[in-house]
Amino acid sequence: MEKEGKGKGTLKPERLTRAQAREAEAAAENGGDGEHEQVPDAGDDAGEHIFQGLLPPNNKTATPDAANFDPRAFAEPEDIVSKLPASFSTALTSSKWKERKEVLDELHTVLNATPRIKDAPELGDVVKSLAVRVQADANINCVMTAAACLEALAKGMMASFSRFRETIVPPMLERLKERKATVTDTIGAALDAVFATATLPDIIPDLSPALAHKNPQVKEGTLKFLGRCLATSKTPVQPPQIKPLAESLASLLEDSLEGYRNEAANCLGTLMKMVGERPLNAVIDPLAEVRKAKIKEAFEKATVKCKAGGGPPPKPAAAPKSTAPVKKAPPKVAPPPIKEEQLLDNVEPPKKAAKPPARLMVSQKTKPSSSSETSSAPPSAPAPKKPPPLSNNKPAKPAAAAAPGALDTFKYKHTPEDAEALAVDLIPASILTDLGDANWKTRLAALDEMSAWLDNIIADVDSEVVVRSLAKKG
Repeated sequence: MEKEGKGKGTLKPERLTRAQAREAEAAAENGGDGEHEQVPDAGDDAGEHIFQGLLPPNNKTATPDAANFDPRAFAEPEDIVSKLPASFSTALTSSKWKERKEVLDELHTVLNATPRIKDAPELGDVVKSLAVRVQADANINCVMTAAACLEALAKGMMASFSRFRETIVPPMLERLKERKATVTDTIGAALDAVFATATLPDIIPDLSPALAHKNPQVKEGTLKFLGRCLATSKTPVQPPQIKPLAESLASLLEDSLEGYRNEAANCLGTLMKMVGERPLNAVIDPLAEVRKAKIKEAFEKATVKCKAGGGPPPKPAAAPKSTAPVKKAPPKVAPPPIKEEQLLDNVEPPKKAAKPPARLMVSQKTKPSSSSETSSAPPSAPAPKKPPPLSNNKPAKPAAAAAPGALDTFKYKHTPEDAEALAVDLIPASILTDLGDANWKTRLAALDEMSAWLDNIIADVDSEVVVRSLAKKG
């Protein structure tokens, strides 16, 4: 068998471990044929997770899962507290920038050597110290190294780093005022690493103050960061955040600096790609046609990884499943003809039950003169058959009475208190105030304004809240 190439050691594996898959991909990139020369031993598979699918031919094209694969997720977390420089806190506050730079370089080396960092309480002080260096250090070399350390910490700690977001994002945005691209690029990379540990709804509140900052570099850098967040986020913006964010961006479209206008249009176009056009119509419609054209152009070029209301995609997957049983149903249709014969057999007994005339035959044999009496008997028989239609009329009456019972079981979705609170949050305050005004003209104007407002949000509005609010204003 072995001489014919069918013996032991000649069979090649079809499914590889993650480690073997990485080796195969590396071999393919280096010009190899992507195939393994040796059969993996059973001992090599211990502790490894097997891929669910087969590798592509020659391993030249990676699957989407392999492309998004992060090796840090499978690394063992390591405690770096004991590896921190002994004089870290003292040197970091030194008046000499070289001492600060040296201790930051040591920390950066430790962080880069640790793929997965274990969370520890001591790291909170380290993160705060690095944020202070980024915000207030006079030497840009120290600023860049501190930002690089924050980036490495965020990548190593992964999701557990998100608890530091509120502490470090504002000072990092503040330091975007630097004019040197090397500094802003380093801080931007650190901000991207921090965003990877959080979600878009979490990061938006931290960006709002920076979007209104008086420094032009801070505003422009924040807009660029927001654009990257919108394009790479896997979580859509929450509905309550859409309008405030869109209004902030729309105000920047009217800025005198072209950089603001372009970045704001890019952010609005990406936001529209994520949430759709309808939620932004109220903000975009009043803008000039030139601004609308810029937003439309950005919308067409934008790419996002998630969209609001992603429910429909699973539905087509369920459709093919429902077609499968339809194909299996036809063979089960064969039995019906047999059932029809049985039904015919069951119909015959009732015909046999109509034998009362036999008694009449007996009576005719005994008393031939009573034929006239027997003829009078049949008309009395159909008389009892008339009650059934009367019984049919009786159930009709309770059926009619059931209709009002259904109305009695109607219930509101919200309690009066909840409906009133939701109305305050949903309906603009100016409309609610004018609806209660003593002047009928003011109330009429409020109704017209409310009609225009409803046209813009009719698809998402809670009708019960609006109707109950209007009824209360009555």
